[in-house]
Amino acid sequence: LAADALLKNGKLEQAQQEYQAVANLNTETPQETARKNEARLGLAYCKTEQGAPADAVAIAESVIAETDQAESGVQARAFLRKGDALVALKKPQQAVISYLAVDLLFASEPELHAEALHQLSKLWAQVGKADRASDAQARLQNQYPGSPWAKTN
Repeated sequence: LAADALLKNGKLEQAQQEYQAVANLNTETPQETARKNEARLGLAYCKTEQGAPADAVAIAESVIAETDQAESGVQARAFLRKGDALVALKKPQQAVISYLAVDLLFASEPELHAEALHQLSKLWAQVGKADRASDAQARLQNQYPGSPWAKTN
């Protein structure tokens, strides 16, 4: 939570240090492992922002592989961070697949689903699927009208 607060205040390097400290912890319980994976995903976000998106993809893929699919919040967040990194790597088709995973598999996570729809509404057009971009935008507006993601389009 401290790292998240630092990140929201624009203190990327300090946030990264906090995320790294949690990511390095040994865990014993499923709750501790979930927090560790969330920190790793925060670290992936920082890596993308710092110009190391390939590192972020590797972190996200590791979290996806190591996390039970029942942990839908962590899984959805991992696919989102992977998608962000792929956008930074200028791989829009692969990014669409990551965001689409959230849309299709983790729609039960409203905030994360809204973020995925927002990203898809931008990326579908880039890969030549303007009709799907419009559909993602419409679903975002209809399902999550109060979401900050609906207001950014």
